[in-house]
Amino acid sequence: RAGPTLAWTPGVRFDYSNLGYGILGRVISNVAEREYRDVVRERLLEPLGMSATTFELGDAPLDRLAKGYLWRDEAYVTEPFDPYGSLASMGGIYTSVRDLTRWIGGFTDAFPPRDDPEGGHPMCRASRREMQQGHRTIPPSIAAGTPDAMIELESSGYGYGLFVYDDLRFGRVVGHSGGYPGFGSNMRWQPASGLGVVVLMNHRYGPATPLAGALLRSLVASGPVVSTPRRPVAAPALQAARRAIESLLAEWDD
Repeated sequence: RAGPTLAWTPGVRFDYSNLGYGILGRVISNVAEREYRDVVRERLLEPLGMSATTFELGDAPLDRLAKGYLWRDEAYVTEPFDPYGSLASMGGIYTSVRDLTRWIGGFTDAFPPRDDPEGGHPMCRASRREMQQGHRTIPPSIAAGTPDAMIELESSGYGYGLFVYDDLRFGRVVGHSGGYPGFGSNMRWQPASGLGVVVLMNHRYGPATPLAGALLRSLVASGPVVSTPRRPVAAPALQAARRAIESLLAEWDD
């Protein structure tokens, strides 16, 4: 009744808030005058072909349903499923790896910028790229393993619902983790190559994030063939200017 307290002055630094996403879900329901889950299903999930994704336990096929567990007193204990409610917009959907690859594919398809048709995605590529930009910075982290190992340096930021990491070796990586009673998850991808990984664990807050990071680094380092190279290409005018300057330097005369 007194209203939520604030960790920081709004708009000056990043702080993750599940309550914020709960409020956002209520805003969507109020503006659309419809239930949040129905808006998301019709506006996003159905156009993307994510037919195995749902907010309701009753809509999930039981033969494909993974139960969640908690390690307690030296044994695994089954965790009850959290039902759909007013905070569902902070997370907690039933989905599959195949559906999540469709979700990731929508973001990797936003690169490189181009004038091709949008491909049936409910959001334009410009909006999908905007979601993958760091709008609030997060302090950089540095980690050193053995004395002869390469230092791991990473700067990051928060976009619109996505974390953006700039890795010293692999460039930009985008993704998000998830933790829920009985489950842990992480999805991440490298826009430059279009490669992405999904890790799902049926263990409360399972360590999916470090595993996903290691998997993606291994994939990128192995250099698999990518159907469409995503290297930036200089504009023709810039290439012509380079040739002119190089010629001037090679044949310089005071």
